Amino acid sequence: MDMQASTIIAGVSDLSDSYETFILDQWGVLHFGQTAPSFVIDTLTHLRERGKTAVILSNSGKSASYSRKRLTELGISGDLYTDIVTSGEMVRQGIQSGEGPVFKNLGQNCLIISNNGDTSTVEGLDLSIVDDPASADFVLLVGCENHTRPVESYEPLLRACAAKSLRMICANPDMVAVEGDKTFYGPGQIAARYNDFGGVVHYVGKPHKPIFAWALSRVKEGLPSTTMMVGDSMGHDILGGAAMGFDTCLTMTGAHAALFNSTGGERDQINRAVDHMARQYGVRPTYVVPRFAWGNELPDRKNKRKS
Repeated sequence: MDMQASTIIAGVSDLSDSYETFILDQWGVLHFGQTAPSFVIDTLTHLRERGKTAVILSNSGKSASYSRKRLTELGISGDLYTDIVTSGEMVRQGIQSGEGPVFKNLGQNCLIISNNGDTSTVEGLDLSIVDDPASADFVLLVGCENHTRPVESYEPLLRACAAKSLRMICANPDMVAVEGDKTFYGPGQIAARYNDFGGVVHYVGKPHKPIFAWALSRVKEGLPSTTMMVGDSMGHDILGGAAMGFDTCLTMTGAHAALFNSTGGERDQINRAVDHMARQYGVRPTYVVPRFAWGNELPDRKNKRKS
């Protein structure tokens, strides 16, 4: 595979002079479902003080307004970033406009798969929420109860929806959800099973190009050549950012933390881990950073030699 090696950097400060726009993943980079670490706030503050544009890009099935409120609760105030783009907001606006191949002629009767019956993503839209696949025009997958039920428990509903040939819109393609030091299955796994049962799935979110293009459109005079995508997922953030022509930076936190933790912070072991993932995903991040921190976060360790 002919791809230039990734550069391991000590902190986000190493990138600040080369890029004007920073598109930032939310979960796994800025927070883990808990109060954002102080080093994240510090980094966002440094970027703002240097006149950089920070756009948060998330596969959350929630609306942008909900996500802004949630970020504030986690300590990331609105003045630390320019805008937030979520897959849920993209779906909400698509349903409202009815434009494009995904949202045209969807119908009015919507069966929602979400966490604990949450329907906030489509609140205020001209839709009727139904529970029975026989009464539905389409299926909207915005979340799942991955804390309390196994993914297999969704199969009877998915089979019934597939039997009715209902289109599914997946507003959160994440295959894995990370919260603190725990990992759960993501809504993307439910969508994949629906596809296995013969159902048609339209994915809205990373790594697909439209949501990256929408995020860049939120930046005045935003250019791919001066945009950096920072994320924790090779399959969503790095793959999607690279396809847009962005340079990319993979954090060692989040989705691939277990793999990076096994490296012990040794540069040669980090490179081996990145090589392994590059072969797996067919893409390589431009940079790798320990976490979304401003200063030196990488210990200056010498590689151990066999005696």
